[in-house]
Amino acid sequence: MNPPSKNTNEDSEDALKNIFMQVPAMIAILKGHEYVFDFANPAYIDMVGNRNLTGKTLLEARPELEGQGFIELLDNVYKTGETFFGKEMPMMFNRNGKHEQAYVNFSYQAFKNTKGETEGILVFANEVTEHVIARKQIEESEKEHQKMAARLKLATDSANIGTWSLDIKTQKLEWSALHKIMWGYDEHAKGLTYEDWHKVIVQEDKGKAFKKIEEARVNQTAYEAEYAIHRANDGALRWIRSFGKYYYNDKGEAKILTGISIDITEQKEAEKKITESEERFRILADNIPNLSWMADADGNIFWYNQKWYDYTGTTLADMEGWGWQSVHDPKELPNVLVKWREAIKTGNPFEMSIPLKGADGKFRQFLTRVLPLYNSQNKIYRWLGTNTDVNKQKEAEEKIKESEKEHQKMAARLQFSIQAAKLGTWEIDVETEETVRDFRHDEIFGYSEPVKEWNFEKFLKHIHPEDLKYVKDIIKDAQYHKSFECETRIITPGGQIIWIEIKGKPMPDFKGKKKLFGVVADITEKKTLELQKEGYLVMLKEYNKELEELTQAKDNFISLISHDLRNPLSVIVSSSDILLQNIENKDIKDIEEFGRVINRSSKRVMAKFSKLVELSRSKNKA
Repeated sequence: MNPPSKNTNEDSEDALKNIFMQVPAMIAILKGHEYVFDFANPAYIDMVGNRNLTGKTLLEARPELEGQGFIELLDNVYKTGETFFGKEMPMMFNRNGKHEQAYVNFSYQAFKNTKGETEGILVFANEVTEHVIARKQIEESEKEHQKMAARLKLATDSANIGTWSLDIKTQKLEWSALHKIMWGYDEHAKGLTYEDWHKVIVQEDKGKAFKKIEEARVNQTAYEAEYAIHRANDGALRWIRSFGKYYYNDKGEAKILTGISIDITEQKEAEKKITESEERFRILADNIPNLSWMADADGNIFWYNQKWYDYTGTTLADMEGWGWQSVHDPKELPNVLVKWREAIKTGNPFEMSIPLKGADGKFRQFLTRVLPLYNSQNKIYRWLGTNTDVNKQKEAEEKIKESEKEHQKMAARLQFSIQAAKLGTWEIDVETEETVRDFRHDEIFGYSEPVKEWNFEKFLKHIHPEDLKYVKDIIKDAQYHKSFECETRIITPGGQIIWIEIKGKPMPDFKGKKKLFGVVADITEKKTLELQKEGYLVMLKEYNKELEELTQAKDNFISLISHDLRNPLSVIVSSSDILLQNIENKDIKDIEEFGRVINRSSKRVMAKFSKLVELSRSKNKA
């Protein structure tokens, strides 16, 4: 059997390059240890800013890569022959004279000659900048929400993400049901602890996982870690990607560690299959982080990559030809068929967003791109299609929109409350003393128009001299500790003295600058009522005292009157008794004498009663 001719190899290589030219992913071939561009498809050239690359070394064509670490990665692949996979790695681009930072998923794979010597490196890349930026926006949104709650629900079971939260002090661990199942525990298990998490991690991964967690605690940042576990119930080896973050108390002590975990075992297994594959195109195809497929010129699909089968839960027998229609949404399928048939007829590529049904029966949104592949006669002989999962991106966009709406609602409610309470708002930069205030604040301080220049010194000039030290001490202490509130007097530009209440709280803004935020209210009316109340209490006390004195005088008077009346009445009674005894035997002179005694005593009683009536009238007039 004769060895393949040079022309045959060249034709095969040209055919492969022809395919690469039409693949939507970014592909380049670097020859030799100097990494000279032998080939770059349009997607790659477009990614780097439409530069002329062929025949140039990597650093000649892309000098911006110097110092970013990519040359060192290439050197290691070239030397060892081991494929390198990069995920969401930051890369500086010089596109059309502008420096831009982007994020890429890529692989470096060495290819060898018949002698087994490395000839160069095959580069495959996908730019994922939009996905990374969307994720970072979510992270920023989550930071804002952390001010309002100790923890957030980071994922849902429907997204196949497990959530967890660890109390640092008690070591009590709270897991979602999915997370428990992921770890091999019963979904209803209670009382799980840190030890239940720790013991299932494989020994060789514990060190690197704990190192990332400790770095996050020290640096007060989020962490991402990958490690393997032996599931608790059956010992099965599973790969986990975990994201977490510490939350701290007012003293800066770590209080709660919370995060999410994702079972990435299937992804790890797929990566392993890729590295074990010897077929160059199959390696390339299975490395694409999308669902991919190929069809003949008439649109009959004959090949899908593994990710398609993983997602849809189907087989080639199910999907071959036009069987793919079974995983499409019936409502959207007619439109898809129109687009697909039109592309086959015209030879034009097309792109559209469509829902595809997963093995779990749920639909997820995919961005579908379909490109024609041409043979040496410039005729379409195949179609290449990719389906990129944009569901997470859509969800991220929705979360951002919902977050913005919630912030707007909260701001509106807060503004309404402030206006209803006639409060003025203020904030001050502790270091620069720059201030931001609303007009109500300046109005309370006696200004009819907004004050252009305002700082801490001007604020203190309005404080009543007797209250100045008190206010300075409270605000100085608040800069370093906690919330404060105080009542003080101020002097307006017109010389009026009014009472105000100030409430404030130290809080860093989103850039980390130390600031004081607060409100101010005019409480002059409240203070006036308090002073009036104190005056009324003094008057009431005086009235009570006078009433007690009058009561005592009345008691004394009644005692005196009863004594003065008792004597003459006793005389009248005893005289009349004597007179009536044997009155028929008494001498007329004796009767006259007793009559005079009774008359005198009666007059004395009448005189006493007259004085009593007179005194009562005088008291009533008073």
